[in-house]
Amino acid sequence: DEDLLLFFSRRIGIGDDGSQVPIKGGARLTGQAAGLVLGGIWMRTDPFGGAPGNDYGVLRVRKNVLRGSDIGAIVMMRDAVDDESSYNRVFGADTYIRFPGEIDWSTYYVVSESPAFDDGQYAWRTSINREGNFHHIKFGAMELGDGFTNDLGFFKRTGVRKYFLDWGVRPRPESWRRFGVREIHPHVTWNWYDDLAGDIVAKRLHSGVTFFFESGGNVQL
Repeated sequence: DEDLLLFFSRRIGIGDDGSQVPIKGGARLTGQAAGLVLGGIWMRTDPFGGAPGNDYGVLRVRKNVLRGSDIGAIVMMRDAVDDESSYNRVFGADTYIRFPGEIDWSTYYVVSESPAFDDGQYAWRTSINREGNFHHIKFGAMELGDGFTNDLGFFKRTGVRKYFLDWGVRPRPESWRRFGVREIHPHVTWNWYDDLAGDIVAKRLHSGVTFFFESGGNVQL
């Protein structure tokens, strides 16, 4: 989601001010074992700008279930070297279920641990999606607690609940092909943000039409 990337690899080796942090070393693991798909990263950065070095680790486990569906888990951590008071850990689970009729459901729930917060260290997202050749629609909700922290992710704000909708159709009228138009895509996207008390924080409504050409280009109005 554009409001929360659980793992953003560029957070390793880049300081909060955009400066480059030296990376001392690391390792990466990918593969399959016991019916599980595995992925992992470990990296250590050197001390820089008065800040200690850090150990970063990510472990992702996924298992295929049913037909075209999967369940998974993720663990992420940042531990300052020789400083037990500076750390951040994130644990989470997710699932993707494909139903008949081009419908799928995806959801995740994660919790974080950081010495800066006692409560509100969670985030979740759930959405229903239908992706057809002619008609598509996605709707769902997500929430980030006040204390959610993720030093290996990217997010714009905490203490917010978001509702979203993305709808559109993709007609391909033969009569438009003489003008080089392959597909017309009228669409609507709607985002609504509340704080955790239920008061509105922001909202956004966008509608438009995109024309896709046989040449591969497109124009949006």
